[in-house]
Amino acid sequence: MVTEITLSETPRRQAKITVGNGDNLLTWTFDAPGISDNAWRQLLAHGFDGNNTGANLQPEDREALDFRDRVASVVATLNSAVESLERNRTFDHPGESFISFSDRMIKEDQYAGIPASRINKYIASVSRFKRYLQSVGKEGILLSNLNADIMADFDKVMSDGGLQPSTRAFYNRTLLSIYLRGVKAGLTIDNSPFSKVATQYRLDKEQAPPSLPLTINTLYQHAPPRPLQRQTGRCVICLLHINAFS
Repeated sequence: MVTEITLSETPRRQAKITVGNGDNLLTWTFDAPGISDNAWRQLLAHGFDGNNTGANLQPEDREALDFRDRVASVVATLNSAVESLERNRTFDHPGESFISFSDRMIKEDQYAGIPASRINKYIASVSRFKRYLQSVGKEGILLSNLNADIMADFDKVMSDGGLQPSTRAFYNRTLLSIYLRGVKAGLTIDNSPFSKVATQYRLDKEQAPPSLPLTINTLYQHAPPRPLQRQTGRCVICLLHINAFS
């Protein structure tokens, strides 16, 4: 089993991990924007040995060691996946579920210091999609097996549940961004599973909210998805104030 770990500063600080044998390779890349300059210099200077033990790193540099441990965890996961796929001769279909990949991606982003607002969007979208998959008996669906029919049914279930088009587009768009991360990581080819659903939403003239009078009901009917409502709260208050005195 070959393990290759490459540290790069272009376009940003990140580690690229590749494991496998011959043509059977899996790759995972994650960013490290929060690591200190000193720890990063240690990693660039000493790197990792063939067994990923990091024997040349100094124990007192805890940050560099923590990063090494995180890399070791990813290597172990990828090694296990490669071995399983080779045993079952299904290497053309990487064996990581969409939910498992999503959870791992969220943890990596948290470690990388991605803003909590974006992390919360991922968590909310994955949680809703996970509930749907559980309801149809497909919680373990592989990232590579996600298809347009599944996403169309998910969108229909959301619609039947009363979710507005803007909210459904928000969830679909967030899940699409996760899926494309999996494509970029080499875990699947792009099978265009979101081709039958809307990932963007725009009001047409018939759907546009009335100009006046503005009421609490009309504002809530045309409110953006919940993650954005906090940002627009002050605007809503201002509009109501203006309407009251117009």
